[in-house]
Amino acid sequence: MSACLHARKMPKIAILAGAHGLPHRVAQACHEQKKDVFVVALRDFADAKWVLDYPYTWLRLGQAGKLFRVLQEQNCTHLVMAGSLRRPRWWNLFPDWEGLKLFLKLKIHRRGDDTLLRALANVFEERGYHIIGADSLLRESLMPHGVLTKIQPNDAQRAAIIGALPYLKEWALADKGQAAIVRPDGMIKYETVLGTDMLIERHGMPGAFLIKIKKPQQDRRFDLPTLGLNTVQNAVDVGLAGIAVEGGNALFLEREKAVALADAHGLFIVGIDAT
Repeated sequence: MSACLHARKMPKIAILAGAHGLPHRVAQACHEQKKDVFVVALRDFADAKWVLDYPYTWLRLGQAGKLFRVLQEQNCTHLVMAGSLRRPRWWNLFPDWEGLKLFLKLKIHRRGDDTLLRALANVFEERGYHIIGADSLLRESLMPHGVLTKIQPNDAQRAAIIGALPYLKEWALADKGQAAIVRPDGMIKYETVLGTDMLIERHGMPGAFLIKIKKPQQDRRFDLPTLGLNTVQNAVDVGLAGIAVEGGNALFLEREKAVALADAHGLFIVGIDAT
């Protein structure tokens, strides 16, 4: 009897799954660590190729009422918000009644990403759910400090990284984005709500490099900067010279493959101290 009671008290983790590889890696980590998990896959964002391997349901971004019902039915106690989301116009979401009330309460189009996520986390916590960060499940995936590739940034590139950091921090502190492209002429282009992939596509060029840092005010339970194979491939495609990411405050997924790809194309990847 006591064993059964103990089993029922074990935390069950719901993964609110957006796009790209982070939600999948979180689900894998839960499985590896023998944690009970349920995937709430967001339509138009999460990848069905991996979602089908776990207990799951599909929801639209605006179905807050259904989300709360599912979490209760599944006896979930903990929640991880993982994966990127594009911020659509709320009237295109076909929200249910709970979703509409939530959107109006949060004033989603008047807030930056970090402010919005904090407010959303508060809503879940008010309902008794514990928000945990993806990094608490993926300790081995934290970005290390130092150069990870065969190619190292040269002295001019190191100086440019250091020189750009105060401007990127100011941008990040305003909750506008957490990445920037530094061009060979010294011009800095910043990430917007469109995300890092679009930043690279629009402003990447041969000789430029990407910098990603954690927003100074950021709650690390959600939206930590993430680097992965897809980002490195995008960097290769536009001819970037390298990538600098804040060590200890970002996640680096598929690290071995990503570093091998960077080595094959002569890019540097370095974990930096942004303080």
